[in-house]
Amino acid sequence: MGAYILRRLLLMIPTLFGIMLINFSLTQFVPGGPIEQIIARMEGQGDVFKGIRQQRRQQPFGHAGG
Repeated sequence: MGAYILRRLLLMIPTLFGIMLINFSLTQFVPGGPIEQIIARMEGQGDVFKGIRQQRRQQPFGHAGG
């Protein structure tokens, strides 16, 4: 029983490392955080995600009607 608990505790280390790596990657490589949105609105560029939102709205229906 002790070996099982020790093995499970040791498996937590790579699991937590993997979760932290994924979380770090997402926060570093996903474009446009809240600060960039505020700066874009102050500079008059509008919504940073406007093009992305339009693509997401059109994507599910893009193949339906041609």
